[in-house]
Amino acid sequence: MPDRPSVALKVTEKASTSVGYPPSIHEDTQRYIDASQAPATIRAYAADWRIFEDFCLRNDLCPLPASPETVAYFLTNEANRGLKIKTIERRISAIADYHGKMGQQAPTGTPGAKIIAAVMQGIRREIGEPVEKKHPATDEVIIRLIEKITGDALSDYRDRALLAFGMASAMRRGEISALSMEDLSFGPRGVTVTIEGSKTDKNRTGQVITVPHGRVIRPVSILQDWLEAAEITSGPVFRPVVKGGRRTRRMHLTGHAIARIVKNRALDAGLDPKLFSGHSFRSGFVTTAALKNAPLSKIMEQTRHKDVNTVRQYFAEFEKFNDHAGTSFL
Repeated sequence: MPDRPSVALKVTEKASTSVGYPPSIHEDTQRYIDASQAPATIRAYAADWRIFEDFCLRNDLCPLPASPETVAYFLTNEANRGLKIKTIERRISAIADYHGKMGQQAPTGTPGAKIIAAVMQGIRREIGEPVEKKHPATDEVIIRLIEKITGDALSDYRDRALLAFGMASAMRRGEISALSMEDLSFGPRGVTVTIEGSKTDKNRTGQVITVPHGRVIRPVSILQDWLEAAEITSGPVFRPVVKGGRRTRRMHLTGHAIARIVKNRALDAGLDPKLFSGHSFRSGFVTTAALKNAPLSKIMEQTRHKDVNTVRQYFAEFEKFNDHAGTSFL
């Protein structure tokens, strides 16, 4: 079966031509549907749906519309296969999303949906899984990593800038990857960054953050060193370095490449690379800012979080020692 959006449009394609719409209306509608979700989400949901459909076909069950019992059996099968809870939860979202795109009521929205909720609650309680948290790349970590990068190869300039600017901007890994020179505006107080298509900016109205020059990490100065060394004046900010290290490729560094660089540089600094990821920049900024007593509102202004509780989760562990009940007598 084709991917979800194409199948959904086949339902209306004949109708569109019968009422005199231009032939291009189908392609345009398809394009807008594709733009309604992130590419990674579309790919993941399509794969999830194919897995669910295969399960139904093997067990003589109807995938569309699927009954709550069918989904419950499927989730049990996935849990027995040893899948992570997050993956199972995404499977549910994919099934519901596909039904909606096909004009069908999602199994999770029917009166019998309680069986799905009950199965998931049982899966969480019985098998569970530890929350795998990556360590925040705090100011001390970033300084340690940068100090270990002593070379003058293009990759060294890039990695120093990636570490410094990545943490200072508190951007998501995908946002750092997509950053272009046209998004940056250098001024006397630092850099203004315009972020388009952010996770929390689904309508692409654009979000603006600032990165000051700084006196310790100096993210703007380190970024400018990289741009000058690589002779970058337009296009992608962070790029792959061609083998030989003398020039760059005019393309964006992928999110996976960013995570790999963070891990490699952590290893070079004597830290466990498994504890760090591309998200360590964002959590590192929040944690450091909180420890330095920055107002929560200003932290959220930089991270663009909407929920206070989400932000507090980043540094909750570090706050546990603040005003500890046993401080006065232990």
